[in-house]
Amino acid sequence: MEEQLQGQIEQMGVELMVSQDTINELQSLLTQSLQERARYKIAQQRALEEIARLEKLVEEKESIIVELSDNLDNLSDLYDVDLDELE
Repeated sequence: MEEQLQGQIEQMGVELMVSQDTINELQSLLTQSLQERARYKIAQQRALEEIARLEKLVEEKESIIVELSDNLDNLSDLYDVDLDELE
């Protein structure tokens, strides 16, 4: 009876060690996953900031193009030039 109890205790000890190894492995995977998620969020934020910067740049360039076009129209009116004839 005592040997049987000792065997059960040893078996439970082995199972406990296996369980602890599994827990440690899962904790490690969770930590890695959280780190990857944090890196993804940082990269995503940087990408959104770059998109916003590029959109602002496009708006500025479009504004310049409109201004240049208006200036060209004004010059053509001033000198009475038909821009379609120049093309």
